[in-house]
Amino acid sequence: MTAGKSMLTHIDFSRNAISTGESTFISDFLESNPILEFLRLWRNRFVDEDANLFAKALKRNTNLKFLDLDENDLTDAGWDMLHKAEFDPTSLNSASDSNHTCHVSCHSKFNEGPDDSYHSVAVRQKKIYSLLSLRNRKWSNVQYFDDIPVELLPDMLSSIQQYSEYHCGENAPEQDDEDTNAFSIVFEVMRRWDESISVYEALSNC
Repeated sequence: MTAGKSMLTHIDFSRNAISTGESTFISDFLESNPILEFLRLWRNRFVDEDANLFAKALKRNTNLKFLDLDENDLTDAGWDMLHKAEFDPTSLNSASDSNHTCHVSCHSKFNEGPDDSYHSVAVRQKKIYSLLSLRNRKWSNVQYFDDIPVELLPDMLSSIQQYSEYHCGENAPEQDDEDTNAFSIVFEVMRRWDESISVYEALSNC
């Protein structure tokens, strides 16, 4: 599987009682970003350590669409690591840097499934929008903006605008009921943006 440049797009190793024994050959293969789109590994003996390696590999993989790890020996901690590879809500940067193409078994919220037609850019925008919505309910977005350069705020506003309910395209995940109105997020961001620009201009004039 790892010899040369693999041209495989589907691999099914299900029901083989596979355990890696601390080997990293599968995660190394995924991290090399092959053209593989479907990897089915259900009903084997993968454990949380394997999930951690798979999660790290997904951070570098942009081709895999479906990873089936059901009926293995993963605990909640293992699934959490995989979920965080798909969507890390720690910050806007981590959400943006998550994997936006791969759906892990039936546990994903945003990377919906193996037969979906969601565009990775739209999935990325949805994750950013969902994180902004979550924070907007507590009016807490502003406290996280100190780590974001002022120059990036227009890009963030563009992402909000493109994923408002009036601009969702066919290849984008639908909005959730818990998503707040885009105008509420824009108002909060713009208020902070005005303050940041004032500081930025003051520093520029020093």
